Amino acid sequence: MKSLPFKTNFKRNFTIVLTCCLIGIGLITLGKFNAALSEEPGTPISPWTKSVLAKTLAPHVESNTLPKTLNMSIDGIDQRVQFEYTIDVEMQEFTDRLMKRARPDYGALVAVDATTGEILTMSSYSHEKYTKNLGLVASFPAASIFKVVTAAAALEMKKVKPETTFTLTGRSHTLYKKDVIGTPEHRWSKTMSITDAFAKSTNTLFGKLGLYFVGADYLQSFANLFGFNQNIYADFHVPKSIMTLNENDDWAVVEAASGYNTQTTLSPLHGALLAASVSNDGIMMEPFLVKTMFDDKDQILYQSKPKTFSKPISPKTSQDLKILMGATIRSGTSRKAFRKIINRKLYADASFGGKTGSLKGKSPEGKTDWFVGYMEHNGRRIAIASVFVHKNIWRIRSSQMASSYFEHFMYRSITENKQVATR
Repeated sequence: MKSLPFKTNFKRNFTIVLTCCLIGIGLITLGKFNAALSEEPGTPISPWTKSVLAKTLAPHVESNTLPKTLNMSIDGIDQRVQFEYTIDVEMQEFTDRLMKRARPDYGALVAVDATTGEILTMSSYSHEKYTKNLGLVASFPAASIFKVVTAAAALEMKKVKPETTFTLTGRSHTLYKKDVIGTPEHRWSKTMSITDAFAKSTNTLFGKLGLYFVGADYLQSFANLFGFNQNIYADFHVPKSIMTLNENDDWAVVEAASGYNTQTTLSPLHGALLAASVSNDGIMMEPFLVKTMFDDKDQILYQSKPKTFSKPISPKTSQDLKILMGATIRSGTSRKAFRKIINRKLYADASFGGKTGSLKGKSPEGKTDWFVGYMEHNGRRIAIASVFVHKNIWRIRSSQMASSYFEHFMYRSITENKQVATR
């Protein structure tokens, strides 16, 4: 068989190579196009991730600033980038004004959307010009806020129900071994349900619950599921809240379960996530501050999306916890702070839940006063943590701050809906 002339061979080979290249490019382009289409809404198509943002934003968030623009190196090229944050500007300004008016020695309020993890408010105030963002400080004693975890563990394990009763001795806000371990019944004994004990923050009952019903192993496990001792992923650095137990020390279990120790610590951000997981049917979402990041040509470099962090409890347990937390608002330690809004017809379709706690802490030093809770209204589920530290003068309670925040949020929502309806 005769070979073709060189010129003809070259043309044919060139044509074959060119055709293969074009087909290859087409397949690659089609693959990228299909991959882009298959991505969920909000998925970033750039190399930027929460971990990258966390390193970049961490020092700014920790110093209580949110820069609108920053210089960044992206793929080796220096660029000016801009951020769109999740912060609700009106609610942030409202909270900052309340903080300045209250003038606590130290104070913080963090509010999140329970269903998405978006941070709506992160307010921090210090009478002593404390430079750190107190919303992220994880050295506050958790105090009775930890009763949420103890109750969740007992309910999830089906050891108790909200109506389960205990026979107790001693006062609600004290904790003595004689009232917890091997306590005989006598004429001063009283009967109290889990719901009433939670609402009134009765230490003795929760000490017994932790020691005799939950146990050290499960108490530690549920604490971990709720984010204690864990890295909570976000687009900024989240310090760890700490809860550790000596399994061989029964009294340590009692103190931890009732929140009557300073070893268990909690940040306001984490406190808001605890309340959010109850409101959100037992699902704790990852918190985030950045909605979108753009380059200097307004091209999207990063776009956030909600992501689950943990599922510590079932929807049934979350409903039972709402019974307990609702009782705190209606008849428990927060009843005075919430009396105004729960009795107003304007907010009749809203539901609330909460837990208070107080204990003397060392960092910052002073009496730590907590409220964590949630509000469900007009299709929104908002979770909040408010904490104040007072050295000498108590100017405001954390539950009062939370109540004011919820009322302003609801009133604004109702007003906006009326304006839309009249257009």
